[in-house]
Amino acid sequence: IPVTTHISCEISNRNSRWGGSSRYEVYDISVGGLGINGAPLMPVGEIIHNIVVHLPEIGAFSADVIVCHTFWVQLKNGQKVLKTGFRYTNLCDQRHQKIQRYINRITMERRSRETRMEKKKPG
Repeated sequence: IPVTTHISCEISNRNSRWGGSSRYEVYDISVGGLGINGAPLMPVGEIIHNIVVHLPEIGAFSADVIVCHTFWVQLKNGQKVLKTGFRYTNLCDQRHQKIQRYINRITMERRSRETRMEKKKPG
């Protein structure tokens, strides 16, 4: 996902007596799953029901996911961030197609920017 694109997802607050949900930044998305930054540590193999992913121009969709991996990353500023990877468990073909179209559009935009940058380079 380009740095300038902001995709978020909401996960229900399972351990809160007040309920609600928390919003997290998506750093990677594919037709098979997604990766998020900053969620609380979750055990690999845990199933999370009804996360809501907000895709620009496509809108929100909900999905059940399974935790595939978690790892800590130290940012350039020294701060540590937990990254969590999920695999979708119940997306319909229509959702897969919408995600794939979104990814294709982002990829085409990136390639177009790269081509313009190459043309601007001196000779």
